[in-house]
Amino acid sequence: MTPAGSLLTARALHKAYGSTPALDGADFSIHPGEVVAVMGPSGSGKSTLLHCLAGIIRPDSGSVLYGSRELTRMSDAQRSALRRSDYGFVFQFGQLVPELTCLENVALARALAARPRVIFADEPTGALDSLNGERVMTLLTEAARDTNAAVVLVTHEARVAAYSDREVVVRDGKAREMAGLA
Repeated sequence: MTPAGSLLTARALHKAYGSTPALDGADFSIHPGEVVAVMGPSGSGKSTLLHCLAGIIRPDSGSVLYGSRELTRMSDAQRSALRRSDYGFVFQFGQLVPELTCLENVALARALAARPRVIFADEPTGALDSLNGERVMTLLTEAARDTNAAVVLVTHEARVAAYSDREVVVRDGKAREMAGLA
């Protein structure tokens, strides 16, 4: 069941790499205009969760719903089209997305230019000094709120997570809400 008003929902996600589980029944949801920080130690499954939510990889089991569309039932071409039209990406090292042109692959501008409904940010300030990291987070969250885009923000840093509306902790492949947050 999808939480009321949820834009993107994952239920009981499982993903293993060989015999190593990365996700072990992870659940997640986000609403339009919401910024959710996904935190946890290295190797906990944070980036794997983001990649499953974005349709970059398929979970071994479980479901990912974008609105009423089931990502795990979409073809590779359909998921790629969704990433081009509805999703924006900001990566730590400015990695290129193969299905985008050079112009579309320009860092933070790429993530915001198409006015995506969901922005996936994987350690977006990890390669920046603190001043530029703050600038990026201010620009990212203000632009997302101006357009009512949801932001899934993977980070290790509390100062970056402070820009979020709520925090989800991933540990041992399971996701849970941080206590005391809305």
